[in-house]
Amino acid sequence: MAIQKDEALKILGFQSSGAPSEQEIKSAYRKLALKYHPDKLWINTLSVCGRIYPQL
Repeated sequence: MAIQKDEALKILGFQSSGAPSEQEIKSAYRKLALKYHPDKLWINTLSVCGRIYPQL
């Protein structure tokens, strides 16, 4: 099931008005890919747990 171009641009954080350049699309994709990458999420989870655990 493919998503429409408008839906993809919304996910990347673009408004429906105007057409972003290819470079802007690539940049937005990379930012989201790094933010939600499983390895990065694991590191963030450990750091949060490391701060919260001593308080327990």
